[in-house]
Amino acid sequence: MAPAAQFALMTGSRNPHVLVKLFLVVCSIFAPLAAQAQQPAHISRVVVLGLFPPPKEGIEALRRGLRDFGFEDGRNVLIEIRSADGKPERLNEAAADVARAKADIIVTSGTDATRAAQQATRTIPIVTIVGGDPVAIGFAKSLARPGGNVTGLTSAAAAIALKQLELMRELLPVASRMAVLWRVQNPAHQSTVKALEAAGRSMGIQVVAVSASAGELERAFAAVADVRADGVVVLGDSVFLHERDKILRLAAQTHRPAVYFRADFTERGGLMSFATDTNDLYRRTASYVDKILKGAKAGELPMEEPSRFELVINLKTAQALGITIPKSMLVRADRVIE
Repeated sequence: MAPAAQFALMTGSRNPHVLVKLFLVVCSIFAPLAAQAQQPAHISRVVVLGLFPPPKEGIEALRRGLRDFGFEDGRNVLIEIRSADGKPERLNEAAADVARAKADIIVTSGTDATRAAQQATRTIPIVTIVGGDPVAIGFAKSLARPGGNVTGLTSAAAAIALKQLELMRELLPVASRMAVLWRVQNPAHQSTVKALEAAGRSMGIQVVAVSASAGELERAFAAVADVRADGVVVLGDSVFLHERDKILRLAAQTHRPAVYFRADFTERGGLMSFATDTNDLYRRTASYVDKILKGAKAGELPMEEPSRFELVINLKTAQALGITIPKSMLVRADRVIE
Protein backbone atom coordinates (compact mmCIF):
# COMPACT_ATOMS: atom_id res chain seq x y z
CA MET A 1 0.00 0.00 0.00
CA ALA A 2 1.28 3.48 -0.92
CA PRO A 3 2.41 5.76 1.97
CA ALA A 4 -0.35 8.30 1.17
CA ALA A 5 -3.00 5.56 1.32
CA GLN A 6 -1.59 4.34 4.64
CA PHE A 7 -1.72 7.93 5.91
CA ALA A 8 -5.38 8.12 4.81
CA LEU A 9 -6.29 5.03 6.76
CA MET A 10 -4.47 6.39 9.84
CA THR A 11 -6.30 9.71 9.73
CA GLY A 12 -9.69 8.26 8.80
CA SER A 13 -10.16 10.83 6.01
CA ARG A 14 -11.86 9.96 2.68
CA ASN A 15 -10.76 13.03 0.62
CA PRO A 16 -7.70 11.81 -1.30
CA HIS A 17 -6.61 15.23 -2.62
CA VAL A 18 -6.59 16.83 0.82
CA LEU A 19 -4.80 13.83 2.28
CA VAL A 20 -2.05 13.86 -0.34
CA LYS A 21 -1.35 17.55 0.26
CA LEU A 22 -1.33 17.04 4.01
CA PHE A 23 0.97 14.04 3.66
CA LEU A 24 3.45 16.01 1.55
CA VAL A 25 3.46 18.87 4.07
CA VAL A 26 4.20 16.48 6.93
CA CYS A 27 7.02 14.84 4.95
CA SER A 28 8.58 18.22 4.10
CA ILE A 29 8.69 19.10 7.79
CA PHE A 30 10.16 15.89 9.15
CA ALA A 31 12.40 14.72 6.27
CA PRO A 32 15.23 17.25 6.96
CA LEU A 33 15.14 16.43 10.66
CA ALA A 34 15.39 12.73 9.93
CA ALA A 35 18.28 13.27 7.52
CA GLN A 36 20.09 15.44 10.07
CA ALA A 37 19.60 12.82 12.78
CA GLN A 38 21.21 10.19 10.53
CA GLN A 39 24.38 12.27 10.01
CA PRO A 40 27.13 11.51 12.57
CA ALA A 41 28.40 14.44 14.64
CA HIS A 42 31.80 15.75 13.52
CA ILE A 43 34.66 14.68 15.77
CA SER A 44 37.70 16.96 15.52
CA ARG A 45 41.07 15.17 15.43
CA VAL A 46 43.77 16.68 17.63
CA VAL A 47 47.08 14.89 17.13
CA VAL A 48 49.83 15.34 19.76
CA LEU A 49 53.22 14.92 18.07
CA GLY A 50 56.58 14.58 19.81
CA LEU A 51 60.01 13.04 19.57
CA PHE A 52 58.90 10.89 22.51
CA PRO A 53 55.36 10.07 23.64
CA PRO A 54 54.10 12.95 25.80
CA PRO A 55 53.83 12.47 29.57
CA LYS A 56 50.50 11.00 30.64
CA GLU A 57 49.93 13.81 33.12
CA GLY A 58 50.41 16.34 30.32
CA ILE A 59 47.77 14.68 28.13
CA GLU A 60 45.39 14.50 31.07
CA ALA A 61 45.95 18.23 31.66
CA LEU A 62 45.11 18.85 28.00
CA ARG A 63 41.92 16.79 28.38
CA ARG A 64 40.91 18.77 31.47
CA GLY A 65 41.52 22.02 29.64
CA LEU A 66 39.42 20.90 26.67
CA ARG A 67 36.58 19.85 28.96
CA ASP A 68 36.46 23.42 30.27
CA PHE A 69 35.60 24.49 26.71
CA GLY A 70 33.01 21.77 26.15
CA PHE A 71 35.22 19.25 24.34
CA GLU A 72 35.14 15.66 25.55
CA ASP A 73 37.79 13.26 24.29
CA GLY A 74 36.00 10.53 22.33
CA ARG A 75 32.74 12.45 22.00
CA ASN A 76 33.31 15.64 19.96
CA VAL A 77 37.11 15.63 19.88
CA LEU A 78 39.61 12.81 19.50
CA ILE A 79 43.11 13.13 20.96
CA GLU A 80 45.67 10.95 19.17
CA ILE A 81 49.32 10.43 20.08
CA ARG A 82 52.09 10.19 17.48
CA SER A 83 55.81 10.05 18.23
CA ALA A 84 59.14 9.02 16.75
CA ASP A 85 59.87 6.82 19.79
CA GLY A 86 63.00 8.83 20.53
CA LYS A 87 64.48 8.42 17.04
CA PRO A 88 64.99 11.89 15.48
CA GLU A 89 65.37 10.39 12.00
CA ARG A 90 61.76 9.14 12.20
CA LEU A 91 60.21 12.40 13.31
CA ASN A 92 59.79 13.90 9.83
CA GLU A 93 58.09 10.71 8.67
CA ALA A 94 55.73 10.75 11.65
CA ALA A 95 54.84 14.40 10.98
CA ALA A 96 54.24 13.66 7.30
CA ASP A 97 51.88 10.81 8.22
CA VAL A 98 49.89 13.16 10.46
CA ALA A 99 49.68 15.75 7.67
CA ARG A 100 48.51 13.16 5.13
CA ALA A 101 45.84 11.96 7.55
CA LYS A 102 44.49 15.54 7.61
CA ALA A 103 44.36 16.14 11.34
CA ASP A 104 42.32 19.19 12.35
CA ILE A 105 45.06 20.45 14.70
CA ILE A 106 48.58 19.28 15.52
CA VAL A 107 49.82 19.90 19.07
CA THR A 108 53.61 19.67 19.31
CA SER A 109 55.87 19.49 22.35
CA GLY A 110 59.45 20.58 21.80
CA THR A 111 61.43 22.26 19.06
CA ASP A 112 62.13 19.06 17.11
CA ALA A 113 58.47 18.13 16.75
CA THR A 114 57.40 21.67 15.91
CA ARG A 115 59.99 21.94 13.14
CA ALA A 116 58.98 18.56 11.69
CA ALA A 117 55.29 19.51 11.75
CA GLN A 118 55.93 22.88 10.10
CA GLN A 119 57.95 21.20 7.35
CA ALA A 120 55.18 18.65 6.81
CA THR A 121 52.30 21.13 6.45
CA ARG A 122 51.73 24.84 6.01
CA THR A 123 47.94 24.55 6.20
CA ILE A 124 47.06 22.41 9.23
CA PRO A 125 47.10 24.60 12.39
CA ILE A 126 49.95 23.79 14.77
CA VAL A 127 49.71 24.59 18.48
CA THR A 128 53.14 24.25 20.03
CA ILE A 129 54.76 24.09 23.43
CA VAL A 130 58.25 25.10 22.35
CA GLY A 131 61.31 25.61 24.51
CA GLY A 132 63.23 28.17 22.51
CA ASP A 133 62.41 31.56 21.06
CA PRO A 134 59.87 30.80 18.30
CA VAL A 135 60.78 33.99 16.44
CA ALA A 136 64.54 33.31 16.45
CA ILE A 137 64.01 29.68 15.46
CA GLY A 138 61.72 30.68 12.60
CA PHE A 139 58.37 29.35 13.76
CA ALA A 140 56.76 32.80 14.00
CA LYS A 141 57.22 36.32 12.64
CA SER A 142 56.45 37.76 16.07
CA LEU A 143 54.88 36.63 19.32
CA ALA A 144 52.00 39.08 18.90
CA ARG A 145 51.19 37.98 15.35
CA PRO A 146 52.93 34.73 14.44
CA GLY A 147 51.70 34.49 10.84
CA GLY A 148 51.76 31.13 9.08
CA ASN A 149 50.16 28.13 10.76
CA VAL A 150 52.06 27.96 14.09
CA THR A 151 50.99 29.45 17.41
CA GLY A 152 50.97 28.36 21.04
CA LEU A 153 53.20 28.70 24.06
CA THR A 154 56.90 29.09 24.73
CA SER A 155 58.48 27.74 27.89
CA ALA A 156 61.05 30.59 27.87
CA ALA A 157 63.91 28.10 28.02
CA ALA A 158 66.68 30.68 27.54
CA ALA A 159 65.40 32.90 30.36
CA ILE A 160 65.04 29.86 32.60
CA ALA A 161 68.60 28.73 31.83
CA LEU A 162 69.96 32.17 32.77
CA LYS A 163 68.07 32.00 36.05
CA GLN A 164 69.43 28.50 36.65
CA LEU A 165 72.98 29.80 36.21
CA GLU A 166 72.27 32.60 38.69
CA LEU A 167 70.95 30.07 41.20
CA MET A 168 74.05 27.91 40.85
CA ARG A 169 76.20 31.01 41.36
CA GLU A 170 74.26 31.81 44.54
CA LEU A 171 74.51 28.22 45.72
CA LEU A 172 78.25 27.93 44.94
CA PRO A 173 79.65 31.45 45.40
CA VAL A 174 83.26 30.34 44.94
CA ALA A 175 82.57 28.37 41.76
CA SER A 176 84.78 29.31 38.81
CA ARG A 177 83.59 26.89 36.14
CA MET A 178 80.09 25.69 35.24
CA ALA A 179 79.19 23.02 32.66
CA VAL A 180 76.09 23.31 30.50
CA LEU A 181 74.60 20.05 29.19
CA TRP A 182 73.05 20.68 25.78
CA ARG A 183 72.10 18.78 22.62
CA VAL A 184 73.55 19.99 19.34
CA GLN A 185 70.49 18.79 17.37
CA ASN A 186 68.21 21.12 19.35
CA PRO A 187 68.19 24.46 17.47
CA ALA A 188 67.09 26.33 20.59
CA HIS A 189 70.18 25.28 22.52
CA GLN A 190 72.84 27.05 20.46
CA SER A 191 71.56 30.56 21.22
CA THR A 192 70.95 29.59 24.85
CA VAL A 193 74.53 28.39 25.27
CA LYS A 194 75.85 31.67 23.84
CA ALA A 195 73.66 33.64 26.25
CA LEU A 196 74.93 31.56 29.17
CA GLU A 197 78.55 32.05 28.13
CA ALA A 198 78.03 35.82 28.04
CA ALA A 199 76.23 35.80 31.40
CA GLY A 200 78.99 33.67 32.89
CA ARG A 201 81.66 36.17 31.87
CA SER A 202 79.76 38.93 33.66
CA MET A 203 79.63 36.75 36.78
CA GLY A 204 83.27 35.73 36.59
CA ILE A 205 82.36 32.13 35.76
CA GLN A 206 83.67 30.13 32.82
CA VAL A 207 80.75 28.34 31.13
CA VAL A 208 81.79 25.12 29.39
CA ALA A 209 79.30 23.70 26.87
CA VAL A 210 79.15 19.89 26.91
CA SER A 211 77.02 18.38 24.14
CA ALA A 212 75.25 15.06 24.53
CA SER A 213 72.69 12.90 22.79
CA ALA A 214 70.84 9.85 24.05
CA GLY A 215 73.81 7.47 23.77
CA GLU A 216 76.46 9.95 24.89
CA LEU A 217 75.54 10.81 28.45
CA GLU A 218 78.32 8.79 30.07
CA ARG A 219 80.89 10.51 27.85
CA ALA A 220 79.31 13.90 28.59
CA PHE A 221 79.54 13.51 32.37
CA ALA A 222 83.09 12.24 32.03
CA ALA A 223 83.83 15.48 30.16
CA VAL A 224 82.19 17.46 32.99
CA ALA A 225 84.59 15.80 35.42
CA ASP A 226 87.57 16.30 33.11
CA VAL A 227 87.05 20.08 32.90
CA ARG A 228 86.56 20.17 36.69
CA ALA A 229 83.21 21.91 36.48
CA ASP A 230 81.85 22.93 39.86
CA GLY A 231 78.29 22.25 38.77
CA VAL A 232 76.01 21.50 35.82
CA VAL A 233 73.12 23.35 34.20
CA VAL A 234 70.95 20.83 32.31
CA LEU A 235 69.05 22.54 29.49
CA GLY A 236 65.47 21.62 28.73
CA ASP A 237 65.22 18.91 26.08
CA SER A 238 62.95 15.97 25.29
CA VAL A 239 65.90 13.57 25.07
CA PHE A 240 67.19 14.67 28.47
CA LEU A 241 63.70 14.27 29.92
CA HIS A 242 63.49 10.73 28.55
CA GLU A 243 66.95 9.95 29.99
CA ARG A 244 66.12 11.60 33.32
CA ASP A 245 67.05 8.69 35.57
CA LYS A 246 70.36 8.11 33.81
CA ILE A 247 71.27 11.78 34.12
CA LEU A 248 70.42 11.76 37.82
CA ARG A 249 72.52 8.64 38.35
CA LEU A 250 75.52 10.08 36.50
CA ALA A 251 75.30 13.38 38.40
CA ALA A 252 75.35 11.45 41.68
CA GLN A 253 78.21 9.19 40.58
CA THR A 254 80.39 12.15 39.53
CA HIS A 255 79.40 14.04 42.68
CA ARG A 256 78.32 17.08 40.65
CA PRO A 257 75.55 19.43 41.85
CA ALA A 258 73.14 20.16 39.01
CA VAL A 259 70.09 22.29 38.33
CA TYR A 260 67.34 20.90 36.12
CA PHE A 261 64.53 22.09 33.86
CA ARG A 262 61.68 20.09 35.43
CA ALA A 263 60.58 19.56 39.00
CA ASP A 264 60.35 15.78 38.61
CA PHE A 265 64.17 15.65 38.37
CA THR A 266 64.35 17.12 41.87
CA GLU A 267 61.54 14.90 43.10
CA ARG A 268 63.54 11.87 41.97
CA GLY A 269 66.75 12.93 43.70
CA GLY A 270 68.15 15.86 41.74
CA LEU A 271 69.56 18.78 43.72
CA MET A 272 67.49 21.66 42.37
CA SER A 273 65.14 22.69 39.57
CA PHE A 274 63.81 25.95 38.27
CA ALA A 275 61.12 25.44 35.69
CA THR A 276 57.75 26.23 34.27
CA ASP A 277 54.77 24.06 35.15
CA THR A 278 54.67 21.78 32.09
CA ASN A 279 51.22 20.42 32.91
CA ASP A 280 49.94 23.98 33.08
CA LEU A 281 51.34 24.58 29.58
CA TYR A 282 49.49 21.52 28.27
CA ARG A 283 46.29 22.74 29.91
CA ARG A 284 46.67 26.18 28.38
CA THR A 285 47.01 24.75 24.87
CA ALA A 286 43.33 23.84 25.15
CA SER A 287 42.36 27.50 24.76
CA TYR A 288 44.18 27.61 21.42
CA VAL A 289 42.51 24.39 20.28
CA ASP A 290 39.14 25.84 21.25
CA LYS A 291 39.68 29.08 19.31
CA ILE A 292 40.97 27.32 16.19
CA LEU A 293 38.14 24.77 16.11
CA LYS A 294 35.74 27.70 16.32
CA GLY A 295 37.26 29.36 13.27
CA ALA A 296 40.28 31.38 14.39
CA LYS A 297 43.47 31.27 12.31
CA ALA A 298 46.58 30.03 14.08
CA GLY A 299 48.76 32.79 12.63
CA GLU A 300 46.53 35.46 14.14
CA LEU A 301 46.60 34.10 17.71
CA PRO A 302 49.38 35.66 19.85
CA MET A 303 51.91 33.27 21.32
CA GLU A 304 52.11 33.29 25.11
CA GLU A 305 55.04 33.11 27.47
CA PRO A 306 54.86 31.24 30.79
CA SER A 307 53.57 33.05 33.85
CA ARG A 308 54.31 30.42 36.50
CA PHE A 309 57.76 29.24 37.59
CA GLU A 310 58.71 26.87 40.38
CA LEU A 311 61.92 26.55 42.38
CA VAL A 312 62.28 23.13 44.03
CA ILE A 313 65.21 22.14 46.27
CA ASN A 314 66.08 18.68 47.55
CA LEU A 315 67.74 19.02 50.97
CA LYS A 316 68.56 15.32 51.22
CA THR A 317 70.59 15.52 48.01
CA ALA A 318 72.28 18.72 49.18
CA GLN A 319 73.39 16.95 52.36
CA ALA A 320 74.72 14.00 50.35
CA LEU A 321 76.78 16.44 48.25
CA GLY A 322 77.99 18.31 51.32
CA ILE A 323 76.28 21.53 50.24
CA THR A 324 74.56 23.98 52.57
CA ILE A 325 71.59 25.68 50.94
CA PRO A 326 71.53 29.42 51.77
CA LYS A 327 68.52 30.48 53.81
CA SER A 328 67.73 33.13 51.19
CA MET A 329 67.17 30.34 48.65
CA LEU A 330 65.12 28.19 51.01
CA VAL A 331 62.81 31.11 51.71
CA ARG A 332 62.24 31.69 47.98
CA ALA A 333 61.75 28.01 47.17
CA ASP A 334 58.24 26.93 46.23
CA ARG A 335 58.96 23.46 47.56
CA VAL A 336 61.69 21.98 49.74
CA ILE A 337 62.07 18.20 49.70
CA GLU A 338 63.53 16.84 52.95
